[in-house]
Amino acid sequence: MSDRRAELLRQRELLREHLAWLEREIAADGENAAPPGEPDLPASEAQGAVPRPPDLDPPRPDVEAIMAQYQPTVPVATQTKAGCILYFVLGLAFLAVLVTGFYYYLRTHQAP
Repeated sequence: MSDRRAELLRQRELLREHLAWLEREIAADGENAAPPGEPDLPASEAQGAVPRPPDLDPPRPDVEAIMAQYQPTVPVATQTKAGCILYFVLGLAFLAVLVTGFYYYLRTHQAP
């Protein structure tokens, strides 16, 4: 059994134990009063199924509109080509500086 599955099963069992504890606490309390802020329910509904809460999921925004915000204005291939050309030119400039520096170094350190 995978570690993830074992952990999920353990969590499920913990939740069952917690729910059983809640049921025992409610039964021990001995009151059928509704929690503050909730209307009193008839006995048939209080012991039956719990009413489903309203859908709390917020409306989902339009996915295409969000994706359009993050679309590059310049195609990626064009940006990549420009970057390669830029690095090539910078490499040539660096090579020219090295060759020039090496030339001046040899010229100043030659034996007379």
